[in-house]
Order: sequence, then C-alpha cells, then structure tokens
Amino acid sequence: MIPSNRAPLQSQGVLPLSAGVYVPPSSLVGLGITSSVSDVIDHTGVPACPDAGWLRGACEHGTVRWLPLTCKRRGCPVCGELRKKRIAWRISAGVEILGGAAGGAWLVLTFDRDVTKVEAVKIANQYMQWLYRYCKRQFGFKPEWAKVWELQESGRLHLNIVLAPWHFIPQKVLAGKWHDLGGGRVGWVERVGAEIGVEAAKSRRKVGNYLAKWDQMVLSGRGVSYSKGWPKLPDPVKVKRVGWIRWGFVGSFSEESILHWYEAELGHWHEVVPGEWCSADGEDCHCFDYVDSG
Repeated sequence: MIPSNRAPLQSQGVLPLSAGVYVPPSSLVGLGITSSVSDVIDHTGVPACPDAGWLRGACEHGTVRWLPLTCKRRGCPVCGELRKKRIAWRISAGVEILGGAAGGAWLVLTFDRDVTKVEAVKIANQYMQWLYRYCKRQFGFKPEWAKVWELQESGRLHLNIVLAPWHFIPQKVLAGKWHDLGGGRVGWVERVGAEIGVEAAKSRRKVGNYLAKWDQMVLSGRGVSYSKGWPKLPDPVKVKRVGWIRWGFVGSFSEESILHWYEAELGHWHEVVPGEWCSADGEDCHCFDYVDSG
C-alpha cells in the first residue's frame, strides 16, 4: 500500500475532479516523447496511455481503490483492451440478467459480397425488426440484443448478435431470412450462457471460434450497440456505495500512478470487477460495496 506520509496528492500530479482542468500528458513538450501510445510505452516502460489516467478513490478508513480512465481511440493498445473488457462484461451480464438459467442466443451473420457499413446496418435493422415481430408473434416476448460488428480476414463485414431471453428458432429460418433481406448465405446460431460475452467482445485473452486481431476491428462508426433494454454497467463513480468515497484524478505518469502499476505487476492489486482495482491483501471496511437497491 502507499505510505501515508507521502506528499499531498496535488504535488504528485493528482487533481481533484472539481478542478475541471486536465492537460493530456501527450501534449506536454517537456516529456520528450511523441503522442503515439506505443512510443510512450517504449520510452517509459509503463503500459499507459498518455491521454488517459486513473481515478483514485479513498474512504474515511484509508481504504483505496483505482479506476482506469480511457481515451476515446478504439485502436489504442492500452485503452482498447479495457474497452473490449467492458464490452465483454456488459454482454455477459446482460445474458445472465435477461436470460437467467436458460441463457440466450449467439447469431453470426455474414455477407457474401462487399457492402458498405451503411448498407450493412440497414439490412441488420430490417432483420432485427423481423426477429422482434417473429418472437412476439410466436413466443409472446421481444428479445433484447447486443450487436458487435467486425471484419473478416477477407475484409468483409460480419455481424455478431447476442440475444436474451431466447426461444428455439430453427437455424434454417434465421439464416434464410437474413439471406432474403440481402445478407449472405452463411448464418448460424448457438445457445449460450453468460460467458459468451467474452467471445463476442473479442477479448484477446479468450480463445474461441473467433480470434481477436487488431486489423479485424471496425475502426469507424459504431463497433458495438445495444437495444434500449439491454442492462447497462453501473457507473463506478456515480453508483451509491456503503461509505463516502472521495475520487481524485491521477495522471498516467505521476509518481503515484507508476507506483500503483508496479505494485499491480507484483500482484498487490487485483480487479474486483473489470476496471476496478482493490488491494490483494483485503480491505478492513465495506465502504466500497454497492448499496443494494433492492
């Protein structure tokens, strides 16, 4: 843990959120490095994005947790990994909450010709409208969905759709309708549990039917979207917790941030949920626990 006799947070490059001022380290000439994240990692040895940082939270008992902030660049080798992890978590949670023990469905729909993203989205929307009507008419419910676009190695788009709740529909019916609307001839569906989120989000840590590759990512437009009823992840700063937490910004290359990264590499910190780090030695209070809204 960080010693209590250290200098005030502001002197270590930490700004309270109320300050409302943040200058990305990549814009500071004094660093002597470029704004390329890869160059930053090579220069400092720290796998951190110069345009991101951390939120450090502390309760009145001195318990500390860390939340990583991200830049908005989908292809960032640091923030992109965290983004994919959050996508995986949201999809997994949605299948579990909406599908329960029955789980959900994972559809993979392809195109057998080159199509623009605009045309592909139009076909996908028509398909989802048909699927909504079909499920409502046949089973009395409308499934919620999460859609993840990616590129095949050939450069053609394909679409992953995770739906929950779900009821059996023959693959021939699902694939046939997709083809009728302008999609390809290949389409398959598989019953899934909550763990499917890791696959659909293309986490590089998970080996499955699809292997994550940076050059397969859709770098323009939305890569992932959700229906209105798909559960959102809780905002770790806004969510109500048992104790009062003071959050402050910590720059990526401040002394405290680098020390946290080093201690995490040694195993002194671990993720309690994706993107929230607590001490591996345990905590002496429950201040960071979520208040049960039920």
